[in-house]
Amino acid sequence: MFVQVVHLIETLISVGCQVQRIFVGGGIAQKNELMMQIYADVLKKEINICKSHQTGALGAAMLGAYATGRQNKDVVRQMSSNILMKYMPNEEVGEKYDKVYQEYIRAAEWFESIESPMLKRS
Repeated sequence: MFVQVVHLIETLISVGCQVQRIFVGGGIAQKNELMMQIYADVLKKEINICKSHQTGALGAAMLGAYATGRQNKDVVRQMSSNILMKYMPNEEVGEKYDKVYQEYIRAAEWFESIESPMLKRS
């Protein structure tokens, strides 16, 4: 699960998006402190847990504003003012996760190189 989020963030950055911090909402985010700290460490980004039950709508509004080329400061301000908890990354722990991620990438590349019909995508 963490690897997928790292890949998503890397993809966003590779196409020019600036990812400075992450906003998360929902029950798991509010109830699982360990998971949120791991995300902060793995992503090396500040993780903000939102109080709002409408974080999906706010995030969609931010993406819409970004897609049109305009930064909607009201939406960003509204999301930023609705923070329940913040998790800051631990750089030392993040470096250890980087090594695990690189091993995952090597394993994925190896599996892609195998000529097995079971591993082929249709």
